[in-house]
Amino acid sequence: MATATATATAWILLADGTEPMEFVIAYDVLVRAGFAVKSIGVDLTNPPYAECSRGVKIQAEIGSVGDLEAARQQQQQQQQQQQQKWPSAADVLVLPGGEAGAATFCASHDVIQLLRKHADEGKYIACICAATTALVAALSDRHRYSTTVVTSYPSFKAQIVAQGWHYSEDRVVVDDKIITSRG
Repeated sequence: MATATATATAWILLADGTEPMEFVIAYDVLVRAGFAVKSIGVDLTNPPYAECSRGVKIQAEIGSVGDLEAARQQQQQQQQQQQQKWPSAADVLVLPGGEAGAATFCASHDVIQLLRKHADEGKYIACICAATTALVAALSDRHRYSTTVVTSYPSFKAQIVAQGWHYSEDRVVVDDKIITSRG
């Protein structure tokens, strides 16, 4: 996590079909905990808005994962007087569930690379419900995750186990810096 003098950062991904409560509650809890939170759109049909699984529209603060570098440069310019830097990875990367949103995360090369970057840098990754499938898609080829225990929405258990991951029926599983929940 960030040092006492720096604000911890969290990025929450947002795709069409994301479960709105899983996005909004995670965002709200992180803000209340003192994190600097940014939402990032993933392959949105009508950017910067995501149409969530219940028809709710939520606006992403950063239009796409591909826009992260431009946002980072803009933020650095704005914060030069404060001597803060926009991180290359957040302290926590959150992927909310929703079956269609999770499928978008799994299919996105940018999301797969972002998950790998966060894992490689030892950052926290939190996946809710169906989004655990994106974590599995990104990290199944990494031997160090062969003993990681995760959970997800129950209908994805067979898919996750087939990729060699250890599965728990617990509502929330914390395995080192990987946090997963059933949603």
